[in-house]
Amino acid sequence: MAKKFLYDSVGLNSATLTDGTISGTAFTSSDSLTNESYLNDENIINATTDWAGNDGCLIDLGSTKTVTGFGAYFTSAAESTSFILYEGLSTTSLTLTGSASVTGSSAGWIITDVSSLSSRYFFIKTNSVTTPVSEIMLGTMYTFGQSPELGGVEGKIHGVDVVESYGGYEYANKRHGGKKIWDLSFNNISSTMKTSLTTLRDTIDGDHRKFIYYDGSSSHYVRASQDSFNFKETAYQVYNTSVKLRQQIG
Repeated sequence: MAKKFLYDSVGLNSATLTDGTISGTAFTSSDSLTNESYLNDENIINATTDWAGNDGCLIDLGSTKTVTGFGAYFTSAAESTSFILYEGLSTTSLTLTGSASVTGSSAGWIITDVSSLSSRYFFIKTNSVTTPVSEIMLGTMYTFGQSPELGGVEGKIHGVDVVESYGGYEYANKRHGGKKIWDLSFNNISSTMKTSLTTLRDTIDGDHRKFIYYDGSSSHYVRASQDSFNFKETAYQVYNTSVKLRQQIG
């Protein structure tokens, strides 16, 4: 399957979240969820809990934004549980015709393309009691304009510090669990693809914001290095670039 990036292009991290219940197309605010603010805190460690059938959350983006991708981070597998995204008409009303859903078939990020929903208000709802969800992603789904070059690097860093004593003995300290890394190269890309990658780079502020990399089979929470998304023009409106990614474990 095609490789993709999903990133917050709508200001989800600063959106106002309100929990409540959804019945038909009506939303009623209430204290139905615990820690709903965890849904957009850019951290996959802490989870929003107490989801039950028809529980929901209003996402107020502050102004009208277009969404082409949606994802949720499930803390464990929940085979029959779906999170459904609805387009909102107001703070109390939504439309059932504009929607997308992700099902927690495995632990981790589950993402999906969205047919270009556009609104200031969005709602998410679960269809049943669910395992905790620690983060959602709402924004732009970018499918690579062309595949990376062969010879790309995939590896892992293990967070180990090794110190050598004056006597030659080595002592190791492991600071954190292993994190995957990717080094992708793109040669002879079009100006259209350059524009898409430049928009992504500027939206995430280089290495500031986390986003999702779908490698064709699974999704990873990542951060780009500072030297990613630099472009060298090799012919008129033809460019080379590279992208270095580091997995985020929190």
